[in-house]
Amino acid sequence: MKLKILLYLVLAFVFAVSGCVKSGSVTPPQDTLAVETPETIPDDSETETKPETDDNGDVLITETDDSGNVITQIIYTASTNITEKYIYEYDENGNLIHEYNYSADGNFADEFKAGNYENANGFGEIYYDIPSDHYINMDEAFSVTVEELAPLYAKAEQLWVTYGVTVLIADKVSDYTDGAELCFEYDQISACLDLIESCLSCYPKDFFRDFDADVCIQLVGSGSASGLYMSGYERRLIQIDVNCYTPDDEYDNGYFFCYTLHHETAHMISETLMKRAEQSQVPLTEELWNSYNPEGFSYVYGYDDEKEIEIYDSGSNYEYFVYSYGCSTPDEDRSIVFGEAMTYYQGYESSGFTEYVKAKLMYYSDCIKAGFKSDSWDDIAPWEHILNK
Repeated sequence: MKLKILLYLVLAFVFAVSGCVKSGSVTPPQDTLAVETPETIPDDSETETKPETDDNGDVLITETDDSGNVITQIIYTASTNITEKYIYEYDENGNLIHEYNYSADGNFADEFKAGNYENANGFGEIYYDIPSDHYINMDEAFSVTVEELAPLYAKAEQLWVTYGVTVLIADKVSDYTDGAELCFEYDQISACLDLIESCLSCYPKDFFRDFDADVCIQLVGSGSASGLYMSGYERRLIQIDVNCYTPDDEYDNGYFFCYTLHHETAHMISETLMKRAEQSQVPLTEELWNSYNPEGFSYVYGYDDEKEIEIYDSGSNYEYFVYSYGCSTPDEDRSIVFGEAMTYYQGYESSGFTEYVKAKLMYYSDCIKAGFKSDSWDDIAPWEHILNK
């Protein structure tokens, strides 16, 4: 059996260690590699593929000939979605004469499975000329990872059944990740799913089924904002970095993760209320919202820490905001107020709720009740409990 490999790799690889990355799990690739492997393996050699799992949970797929010589080995690092491929070349006597390797991000595995070899590396281009009987079955690597995470996929599915929210984890995360890494860390995902459950349970029954599109929460690793909200035609997407919560930190009680989720939910609520304003008896408009600010006040309408602090510290403006970031835009102001109100409902401490801030929340709450199906809600909505503080 003949093996020809033409492999060209221009790889500028910067590997950042994060909460989802196991130190020492990636072998640095060669800077430049262009080789053609001699025809050293007999035509009649039979190969077999053996998936294994090492102590770190990494999946190894090894292809050998009938003499036991390793032809190709792929290592799929489940915790980081990094794939390393090693190509070993032996002479006719079974002596190792060459060893080549490269590393790639999770895009490699997806493209490899799809047969798009020229797109198999997000950091460079890789070209293959490999007989079809030498292709490694990446599905086997993924099946092991999926099997290990099966309880977490089931937990995420249950959140959909109970609250009508799609929760995406690990390799189920959508294409939009804003530069974030995928996370396959079992304990980290599990802890975050528990916090998501605790947050969603605070809202009125079927609240998330009352939006004009499917609501989705996806968990990613580092590389992106702590939280962000994106809307599309069929989906309202909240993305959260799992590192917003560190379960092994005795001082992290989950406040920041929960606040982030409620904050991004408020962005989604505001967008929905703006679309429903014309049909609402209590419409949400920027003009009405700004009427609860000091006379002559103007938002930065952008993100500039220095300007936000300057405005916040001007006169008595600080009494109208939870903190300076609220001076950036009206939508951020609402999201901060709502996020703090919801975390207070969950039992976390909250400060900055002056009478002026409470007035904003009362108006926002009236808009929510008018814009959503609230007939069956409790007399006091979850976010209104802080008004009695």
